[in-house]
Amino acid sequence: MKKEPPNEPTQEEILQALQARAEEEKAKAFARLKADIDAGPQELTVQPGIPHPVRLQFAPIRCWKCHQPMKAARGYIFGHPDDDRQQAFIALRLVSDTRQLAALVADLRKADLSIAPVGHNYSKAMKGQYFSASCPRCSAICGGFHMSGMHFWESVLAPCRYPDCECRYTADTECQACDYHEIRIRLSEQELDEIAEQTGTFRTGWPDSE
Repeated sequence: MKKEPPNEPTQEEILQALQARAEEEKAKAFARLKADIDAGPQELTVQPGIPHPVRLQFAPIRCWKCHQPMKAARGYIFGHPDDDRQQAFIALRLVSDTRQLAALVADLRKADLSIAPVGHNYSKAMKGQYFSASCPRCSAICGGFHMSGMHFWESVLAPCRYPDCECRYTADTECQACDYHEIRIRLSEQELDEIAEQTGTFRTGWPDSE
C-alpha cells in the first residue's frame, strides 16, 4: 500500500511554531536573568599582571586616507565566546601589554599583509602617542576615537550594519564580519576595572566592595 505524503504545514501552523519557539527562548532568557539577579554580583577573579586569554578583534575596514582595504585591530574581547553576558570589549588604546600584542600582529602579518601593524603612533589630534593600528599602505593612523567610538558601526568604513545584521547582541563582541585571534596578555588594573563595569562584576579591593 502506497504511503500518502505528509501534509505540508500551513502558513498559520508555521507562524504558531515560530511564535512558540520565540516564547520558549524568551522564557529561557528571563530564567537566566533571574538566576543572575538571585545569585547577586559575581566577583571578577582575574588578577593584574597574570597572562589571561582574550580574543583580539580585527575589523575589515577601508583606510580613511587612501581608501585601501585592510584588517585593523580594534581591541580585544574578554570572556568566553559562549557566555555573552560576561563578555567585554576593551579598545586597543587601553591595552597595557602592548609588546605581546604587537608580536602577535607582526606574526600574523607574515601570512597576510593586509593586516594593519600596531604600535605607539603619534596623533596630531591627541597631541601625543598612543597604541594604535596604522594603514599598511599609507601609514595613516586608525584613530582610537573612530575605531572604538559608539558610531564606528555606522561608518561607511565599517564592515557591519548592526543592528540590522546577524550579530547576536552587540557588534563590539559578536561581529561576524570580523576575525578573532586568541592571545594571552597581562591585564592592567584599568583594563580589569573596565571589564568589571561592562560585565556587572566586582573586584576585591574596590572601595564599595569592602
